Parts: sequence; structure tokens; C-alpha cells
Amino acid sequence: MFCRNNCELVEWLPANVLEPYINDLLYTAAKCLWRIASRKQAKNEENLVVFALFVFSQAASVGAGNVEHYRFLKTLCNVLSALGIHLADVCTQRPPNFGMYLAAIEAFFSHPSVYLRNEAVAVFASLINHEKIGDDEIFSECICRVIISTPNLLEKVGYPSQNGHETCRFSQHDYDDDNDFSHEFTQFRDRCLKVIRSCCTEKHVDLLISIVEKWFISRCLNCPDLVRQTEWDAMQRFSKLVLWECHSRKLLNPNSYKRLNSLFDGMLTLMAKCTSPLLMNNLLSILSTLLVTVGRYPQLLVSLLSQLRRPLSDHVDDDIDEKSVKRHCIALLLRIVTIFADDIKGQAGTILEFCVSIRPFLSLMQLASCMQIIAALSNLCVDFATQNNFLSSALSDSLHYFLQTEIQEVFQSDIAFLTFFGFTSPAPANVAEAAKSSYMLNRRRFRAHLSTLEGIMAQTQSIAPPFHPAYSAFRPVLPAIFLLVKRLNSLYDPKNASVIHISYGPVSIFEITNSERQQLLTCEAFLFWIAAFLKIGSWALFLSCHLTYIPDFRLRFWLRRTWKPFLCACPEAAYHSVRQLLLIVIEELGKRLQSRWKQLAALECSEDDEPSQEQLLVEHMACILTRECTILLRDLFGISDVGDKIDEASCIRNCFLKDEGVIGKIVECMFLCLTYHDATSVVRIIPVCRNVTESLNERCSEGIAVFMLVQSIRSLQIHGADELAVTHLLSLVFFIYSSLRERFSSLSQVLQQVPECSVEEVERLDRRIASMKYNKDFANEKMKREIMKKLLRTVIAASFFP
Repeated sequence: MFCRNNCELVEWLPANVLEPYINDLLYTAAKCLWRIASRKQAKNEENLVVFALFVFSQAASVGAGNVEHYRFLKTLCNVLSALGIHLADVCTQRPPNFGMYLAAIEAFFSHPSVYLRNEAVAVFASLINHEKIGDDEIFSECICRVIISTPNLLEKVGYPSQNGHETCRFSQHDYDDDNDFSHEFTQFRDRCLKVIRSCCTEKHVDLLISIVEKWFISRCLNCPDLVRQTEWDAMQRFSKLVLWECHSRKLLNPNSYKRLNSLFDGMLTLMAKCTSPLLMNNLLSILSTLLVTVGRYPQLLVSLLSQLRRPLSDHVDDDIDEKSVKRHCIALLLRIVTIFADDIKGQAGTILEFCVSIRPFLSLMQLASCMQIIAALSNLCVDFATQNNFLSSALSDSLHYFLQTEIQEVFQSDIAFLTFFGFTSPAPANVAEAAKSSYMLNRRRFRAHLSTLEGIMAQTQSIAPPFHPAYSAFRPVLPAIFLLVKRLNSLYDPKNASVIHISYGPVSIFEITNSERQQLLTCEAFLFWIAAFLKIGSWALFLSCHLTYIPDFRLRFWLRRTWKPFLCACPEAAYHSVRQLLLIVIEELGKRLQSRWKQLAALECSEDDEPSQEQLLVEHMACILTRECTILLRDLFGISDVGDKIDEASCIRNCFLKDEGVIGKIVECMFLCLTYHDATSVVRIIPVCRNVTESLNERCSEGIAVFMLVQSIRSLQIHGADELAVTHLLSLVFFIYSSLRERFSSLSQVLQQVPECSVEEVERLDRRIASMKYNKDFANEKMKREIMKKLLRTVIAASFFP
């Protein structure tokens, strides 16, 4: 044939010559189409969406053995997925060949490969909420088929380390190990559930309920012993989402509740006959999805309690499965009491009697969990005095434990603490020794009573806020609890490693007993609920003792569970009692974050190859600590997560704003967060930076003003490649400069040091800001950002070429 450009004659090559290269050609062509279809290449709505139509039957027929064809198929799937996601952004009506396109995506969704399924479901997740496409007849028919096939696809099968399922063979091509597969499958499952949640509408409710009902009848009630564990897990997620979402959206009619009630009765009958702990756990899990019927039929609670009594009344010594069933029963009952509190008021006495009757059959930890039910029932009391007496009675055993002279003495020193729990003596050699050990009994009792305190405080809601019904009961043990916090922190002191018995190995005690240290740290959870901070004196300082010894991975828990709730709940009158704690925490955070990010910078400079595990761990912990610090600052200033608006600031906010010694450290900490290499933290800290700039107003010194502006500009240089961060940073720079320039001329000198930013440009900016203020005609945020973007263009550009 002739080529029109140069009129050369081109002769076609015989097909058999190209045959050896056809797979590579298909793969390369598919990659080219993928790049064309990519959203990054097609963000403009005016771009034409080019649809490549393929025979979708290939998706169902290709085998894992044909590696080249599968590689081509994956790229082809990426093409169609990118097109579909882009379609959700730009399409205003049904595109041509839409039915054929959906058929191809549906085929990929049903393919054994989790990779292909994940790409396909991303399309459905994007299209289902589209204003036009979501109501399209062809799309609705397709979604109905997707709904029907989803429960089976939610089964987690196909680990690359296994060979028992067709999906395994594809996973062996796609994932390095089981962890990679789990990550991909979790994303796929989340997207599937997102689609199902969007389908919980009047249009699809009947189909969804019928799928759940059919599975219960045909599988769960008819042949429970044949249900696979993966099937139990998948249907528990599917049923819970469908039933609770439809219930909350008021989509269930009386007939629907009647059908679910019938299933509930069937489950109770099945539980009465069950003798297998594993099956009982699965039945309890799936029964929890049907609890929506309890609100409609409260009388079901009596029948449920009679079935729960049997497993809870069993005498169990060492059977782990039986213990698991007991925990599950208690958790199920707690869920009912907390979610359907108004509906089961009439049954509160029956539930209380039930809890009291099973106490002799529960272990220490199970009893601690049961006390959460008691606490939740206290929320139904008719008046504050009754609730107070109710909780005092529930707390009496645990409070008595902490007031014992022996326990008080244990908290006085590190040696006494370690000795009481047996860490200065040989560790138990086996389970039998551990069962007889008095030290292990000490640990179990300690954990149980701490869990009781934590659980009761977590479930209690005062019926007469701000007064807390448990405070009067807790008051005598507060000194002991704060002293316990001091002990926990001091155990990180290296000198204590020398007294730990050699049988525990050459590591610290907190690295040995992971579950126990987790339990110990939960004791501070109740602090948030205690509003009366009068005469706390030195208690607050106990919370910061030995802070420098606390490792990074544990510091985040202290931040979230103790310091943040403690400081944010402190009343203004007690500010001077907690001032030193606030200062110590902020200073330690600032020093530690600077140290970690400097360490990261050094590692990046010294390593040209792939980052090591050490570097990845340091970076991960640095990001986590920076984000926890950001959360603390947002809460102290009352920045809401909804629209970054001012919500309810901490009571001590006005105090530390006037305290030069404290606010200076806070400003330094927050503006340094702008320069750390974590864009997520930057975006979240900016509203706090803006708020403090506005709040300081006349109290702002020139040094602080210059520091704030310089750090904001440095952040632009670091995060200039991040579009979202740049948007917020430009607004922040304009706000700081326009708010403080009139008082501090040195701010204009800061801008003049920016490369290619002339004196004339800065003066022009000053005149424009002065004009805006005089005319009270401030430009919109977009205009302000454009002004600063033009002025700081060289700084932003530098971030692309670090």
C-alpha cells in the first residue's frame, strides 16, 4: 500500500513472520492505550474519551499458564479501568458501546485473578454514584449481576503460598508473598463493600435481602457444618453491611423485619443444638448481623439470653475455644445494650439479673468484660444519684484492689513493681508452671482490675453532664493511678534492664510481654472522662516522668490516650497545674521530631540504593509521630475534622495563648511540622497555623512573625510538587504576610530574599494589600493564591528539582 506522507510503497509482511512477536506487540499496544486512557493524561473534560472495544470472553478463558497472554490481559484491564474511572469524571450521558464495555468489565470482575477483579471493581465504585450513569438501565442490570456474585468473591482465597484454588495460580504471578496478596485483597474487598453500600437503596433492597435470606436458609441453617470458614467470614461482612445499612436508611419494611425475625429464631434453635465451639463462634458472628430485629422485637432478647446462658455457665478451665465463645457471648450482649438502649429499657432488670447469675462461671478477664455491660446499663438510670450508686457498687471490687496496702507499696518503686510481677525471678518454663505461678496470678488480677476500670469508664455516659457519676468512686484511687503512670514510664529507664531476670532474654520487659504492656497502658483511658481536676498538683507531672526514655512506637499511645485527653479536658482554672506537663510534652515532641527527620535526611544522603528496612521503619515512625503531634495541636486549638472549622477548643487554649513561654514552643513545634516530609501532616497542621496567627494578633513578636513566614515558604519549597499542599500553603503565606506586614517591615525583607522576587514586586504586593484593607475588599482565596504563586514561583519550582 502507499504511505500518504512520502508515497513509498510498503509491502505487508507475511503473518507467520510476525507470529513469534505477537504477544509483545499486543502487550506494548495495550500499554500505549493505557497511557492514553490514564486519568493523568486526560484530566481535561474537553479531552475525547477513546473507547477500545475488546472481546471480553478472553477475560474468562485465559489461563494462568499462559503468562504472556495474562500479562497482556492485565494491561488491557488497566486500559478499560482507566477509561471507566475517567468516564465517571467527564461523562454526562451514556457513551456509545456502553453495554459492551460493561460486559468486559463484568468479565474481569468474575475472573479468578484478584488483580483483575480489583481493577474492575474500581470502575463500578466510580460509576455507581454518578448522577446519570448510576440510573442508567444497562448499568443497573449489570450492577444486579455484580451484587449477586459479590458474596462468593468476598471469600479470601488465593494465597500465592497455596495451591488449593484457581486464584492461587494467578496470585503466584502477581504477588511476592502472602502479605502482598492480603493487601490487594483487602483493597478489593473494601471496594466491593463500597459498591454494596451504594446499592443499599429502594431499587436494590429486595435483591440484597433475598441474597442474605437465601444464604441463611440454604447454607447456615440447613448445613452449617459444610460452610467453609472463608464463607462464614465473607457472609458476615456482607450480611452486616446490607442489614445494618438498610436498617439505618429505613429501607426495611415490616415484611422484611418479619423475615429476619424468622431467621433469628432459626439461629437460636441451631445454637441450642450446637456443641462445637468453632461453629458456635461462627453462629454468634453471623447472629450479630441479625440484631437489627431486636429493636423491632425486644422480646427476642429473652430467648437470646436463654441460649447465651448455656455456654456462659459452662465450667471452663483451659479450653481456649470455649473461652473464646464466652468472650463472644459477652461482646454480643454488650453490643445489644449499647446500640438498642432505648428499645431494651424494659428488659434492663432481666439483663442485670442475667449478668449477676453468670459471674461465678467467668474468669477474671471475662468478668471485667461483663462489667462493661453493667456500666452500659447504668446509662438507663432515672437520675444521677441512682447512676452514681449503681457504678460505685460495680466498681467496688476493683477500687478495693488498688487501695490495698500491698498494691500501694508496689507502685512506690521500680524494683517493687518488677518484683511483684515476677520479672526479677525466673520466667515460667512452660504452661503448667505458669498456671501455678503466683506471679502470673498477680498479672492476671492486675490486668483484670485495670480492664474493669477502663471498660466501665468507656461505657458510662453521664445523665447529668458535665458531672461524672463515677468520679466520687474513683477519687480515692486517683493518686495510685497517676503513680502507676510514673512507674510505667520509668520502666523504660535503661538501669531497670539490669534487674530483669536473665531468663527473659536480653531485651526490655516491654518487648517481652506485648499483650500485658498493652493492657497496662489502657488504664489512662478514664482520664478523659474525669472533669474535676481540682488539686491535681504533682499528679500531672507523673504523666511526663522519664518521657525521654519512652520509645517512639509507644509515645504515640501516650499522646493519643493520655496527654491529649488529659490536657484538652483540663478546665481553665487548673491551667497552672498542668502548664509544666504541656510544656514538657511540646518540647519533647519538637526535639524528637527534629531528630527523627534529621536522621532520615542523613540516611537518604548516604544511601543511593533501595531504602533499607531501618530507613523505612524510621520514616514510618517519623510520619506517625508527626501526625499524632498534629492531632494534639488540632485538638488543643479546637480545629474540627469537618471542614477544618473551629469546633470546641480545649479549655486551656486562652491560657496558653497568653503564656509567652508556652505559646512560643507551641508555635515553633507546629511551624516546624510544615517542613517535615509528610504532606498529610502539612495539610492538617495549616489550619492550626492560621488559627494561631489570627489568635496571637497584637501579642505576636517580630521574631515569631518572621519565623512563621520563613517556615511557610520553606514548606512550599519542600512540598511544591504536592498540588493539595501548595494550595493550602499559598493561602497560609498570604494570610501571615497580610496580617502582620503592617506591624513588621522585616517580613517584606523575607520576601525580597526569594530568588527573582524584586523589591518592586514586594512593594506592589504591599500596596495591593493596603488597598484591600482600606476598601475592605479582600479578594477570594483563589486570587490570593495566584498572587503568592506568581511571587514565589521560583521557590515552588525548586521542589521539582531538589
